Amino acid sequence: MNLNETKSEVQRYGMVIGIKPDKIEEYKQLHANAWPGVLKTIRECNIRNYSIYLKEVEPGNYYLFSYFEYTGVDSDDHAIALNLTFGFI
Repeated sequence: MNLNETKSEVQRYGMVIGIKPDKIEEYKQLHANAWPGVLKTIRECNIRNYSIYLKEVEPGNYYLFSYFEYTGVDSDDHAIALNLTFGFI
């Protein structure tokens, strides 16, 4: 089978955003107890293997590095939900 004929190919996405040092604890608390609706939306939008890493790149400069795989077939419904959840795509 030709790869172009497959119904859905994995699309990989990455994102890097800065985070203020005084917001790190709040961020950790929010993500330790993710809202069920957010997790449900991620699953329904065919997002898999979603990971976020916090790294201090240089003293006092923190960044969040995220990665996820989209395994669905592009649709307007998914695009709207992803945009509401992540603010992009």
